[in-house]
Parts: sequence; structure tokens; C-alpha cells
Amino acid sequence: MIPAVFVILDEFPLTQTGRWHDGHYRHQQLALKKLLFAPRTPTEKKLTGIWSALLGVERIGVTDHFMDLGGQSITAMRCLSCVYDTFKIEIPFDILFGDKATVADVAALIDRLCAEHPAVRRPSWQFWRSRH
Repeated sequence: MIPAVFVILDEFPLTQTGRWHDGHYRHQQLALKKLLFAPRTPTEKKLTGIWSALLGVERIGVTDHFMDLGGQSITAMRCLSCVYDTFKIEIPFDILFGDKATVADVAALIDRLCAEHPAVRRPSWQFWRSRH
């Protein structure tokens, strides 16, 4: 196996007892991940803007997960509303809570749904609301 990233350390981060400080390495790895994977497509850029505004996180990379950034069910509903306002497409609620809840995965889903359904669709909750 070939590592995806090499991190050069001046010295190994150790705890007070002299053991390997794994948390220090993970923190550096997360910072490196955000630097390496900036939004590439217009959909990813718009989606990171939506997530940034809703979650209060300044820098979001395409590999960041919605829940890891502080997403909750109320925030997810607001996000779905913003996605609909921006892209005129309805995405499933549970997509933001599954394994595929990264910016790249959600943006790919939005692109695929926009290609499959080019006509503007009305969200199901508005349909239900107009009937009752």
C-alpha cells in the first residue's frame, strides 16, 4: 500500500507519559484535509456556501461530513430548503445523515438529479400543504 499523504514531523508528538499522542496527529491530518480538498465544481462551491452559512463554519472542504460540522435535524431541514431554493431540486432528508453526507457526495447527487429532472419540481411538503 502507498500512503495518500506524507506528513513530515520534526519529532513525534508524545504525551506526558511518553506515549504516542494520536490526537495531535489526527488534528494535523484534519487541517491538511481541508487544505487539500477545496470545492472544485460550481455545485460544490454553492453547497459549501450554504453549509458555511447554516453551520457557522468558515472553511469547508469537499470531504467534510454534514454531521461532523455540527449539523442537526433542524439545520438539515434548513439546508434542504436552501438547496431547493438554489438548485430547484429536492433531495432526500436522510442523505445528510448517512455515510454519503460529504459535500462531494451531496453535490454529485444534486448534479445527477438536476440532469435527470431538468424541469422545476415542487417539493412534496408544499404539495401536501396545498391539499390540507
